[in-house]
Amino acid sequence: MMRDEYRWTDRVISPERLRIEFLVTLMILAFVVGVSLAGQRPAPDQSSHVAQGADSTHPAPNHC
Repeated sequence: MMRDEYRWTDRVISPERLRIEFLVTLMILAFVVGVSLAGQRPAPDQSSHVAQGADSTHPAPNHC
């Protein structure tokens, strides 16, 4: 019966590949963080609409 030899060195990531994968991971992480932060800012139209609504409200009259 023929047996395949397991060599742990076949599964080791080379230093060059490790650097490339690390940089790609950092770029993906930066992209995801940038998109999530960009999604939190209100659009210019929404902020001006809120400001217009605030100008049109009046306090309730005081009946004393």
